[in-house]
Amino acid sequence: MPKVISCSQMLVLPEFEENLFSFLDQIRRSIERLPGFRGSTLWRHLDLPEHFMILTQFDDESVADQAWTKLADEEIMDRGITDLQTVPDTRRIRVARQYGVQPNDIELGGLLSMSIRNANSGYGHELMDELDVIFESLHVIPGFKGSCFGPNSKLPEEVFGLAIWSDLRSFQASLPAKSPYEISLFSRIS
Repeated sequence: MPKVISCSQMLVLPEFEENLFSFLDQIRRSIERLPGFRGSTLWRHLDLPEHFMILTQFDDESVADQAWTKLADEEIMDRGITDLQTVPDTRRIRVARQYGVQPNDIELGGLLSMSIRNANSGYGHELMDELDVIFESLHVIPGFKGSCFGPNSKLPEEVFGLAIWSDLRSFQASLPAKSPYEISLFSRIS
């Protein structure tokens, strides 16, 4: 199971969308032989079709560091920024807890929800405890397939939560009546 997920989000105009698939292929080809690389997947936001996300999974931080060094040395990131006409917002998640199916295991068209929550300085551990309870409660929802969550490796007060769903109805059943944070829903496209 991966211990680190690199999460790159970007807005891509329709005329540059094909370049996104090429960019992902270049990433995969460059780092696929690194021991500890677990794969990269491409996701489209269901409410904002120009919003995309690449999730790249690694066994640990050192493999992630090696991968990003290799991508920089080969200028893949620079070419990607030029070809896509956008700069990805990339954050690294240290996976603290995971259950069931993980993002790389999802078939094309599969659904993944993501929340990013922020705690006050020094209270990231309390937010992690809260997420542990929330994600444990998801297990009883029919259609829940798996989850993982953890803090941003550079900012422990920022915590990412990812959950995998069999269908839209299952995801909707998980939503609280009133949420103090945004929950985004993505579909896997590569």
